[in-house]
Amino acid sequence: MHPVATRLRHTLQLSALDDIKEVDPSAGMLVYRFVRGAIANAYEHAGADIVRVEAECQGGELLLQVTDDGQGFDVTHVDRFIQEGHYFFHDIKIRAVQLGGTFSVASARGKGTTLKLRVPFVQCRA
Repeated sequence: MHPVATRLRHTLQLSALDDIKEVDPSAGMLVYRFVRGAIANAYEHAGADIVRVEAECQGGELLLQVTDDGQGFDVTHVDRFIQEGHYFFHDIKIRAVQLGGTFSVASARGKGTTLKLRVPFVQCRA
């Protein structure tokens, strides 16, 4: 049974996206999948009440961060999640590396989760 959707509050700080001049289509798809998947995981698995999505444009790179106040987890279990058929972490990491970017996960039980994606070849306005 899924939690009540209206319980999850989103905070979006995405004004940095206005600074982006051009995004490679592959990076755009990665960004979409990252944000969608991170919010879905916070809703479906973390028991989060609040999810914060932030974007920052730094020297030709787009940094996205999704933070939730959910139950958190032991990050050493990510491989187990993948083996159980939850491919979000694996897919995002592989695609980020293919595009020359990075993906990181910080979490601890009872402390929520922070996911970071950096896409290095986004053309930002000066």
